[in-house]
Amino acid sequence: MKSASKVWMALAAAGLAAAGAGTAYAVPSYGNLAGPGTYFGTTPTNGNFNIDTAGGIEVGLRARDRGTFALVDGSSGTYTFLRGSCGSPAATPGCSLNNFKARWNYDLSVNTAGTGLDLSHFRVQLDYDKDPTAGVSLVSFTDAYTHWADNDYVTGAVKRHDAGSGPLAGENGFQQSSNPSFADSGFAPFNFDALGTYDITLSVYDAGLGGALRASTTIHIAAVPEPETYAMMLAGLGLLGFMARRRKQKATEPA
Repeated sequence: MKSASKVWMALAAAGLAAAGAGTAYAVPSYGNLAGPGTYFGTTPTNGNFNIDTAGGIEVGLRARDRGTFALVDGSSGTYTFLRGSCGSPAATPGCSLNNFKARWNYDLSVNTAGTGLDLSHFRVQLDYDKDPTAGVSLVSFTDAYTHWADNDYVTGAVKRHDAGSGPLAGENGFQQSSNPSFADSGFAPFNFDALGTYDITLSVYDAGLGGALRASTTIHIAAVPEPETYAMMLAGLGLLGFMARRRKQKATEPA
């Protein structure tokens, strides 16, 4: 598993370089996002977000099960999923679109209503470590508004599905949901069979590339083996232990 401190240092360095002297004053929490008007991807279920609220800005990130859309506990900051795809389209409703997908989606939400300013005053950035091993491979979307053409924007309780225009005047909510198998996810090309931990950081800066960092949150997604693989690994370790004991026993037997 990768070093969490190594990942954090790389992400923090990227954030500070973009933010200049700006500092995020994090008030971390876990659970529900504040409403109204928030949108949570394919299913409108709130909860299990890792959240930062700083200076009237709320940012939330989570990962959830792609096949069932069920929420997954991420209170430790890490969401755990089996590696591989989420199953066949016929067997798993969540895979019915675009055929096979990774077993997890990530959802992000930004709400600037508490500042009294709309989204045009802020820049939203996503940083990904798409290398699940101990290495770090950072990918950054420095302007999330323009990266996706299907964002959702919110004014109060009114949601607008965007077609590429970006936020309009008065809109203070921004949401997006993606699967790592999508070309625009930040993880492409995605290896379904890889084991390890991926990292995503969602940050809000004052508008412009030199703007100060205002709020930020990071989640980790752990891809683990299937139970059958665990069983095979344990059996293999047991066999190795048995062989080692046999060799030791033979070495101590009298000639």
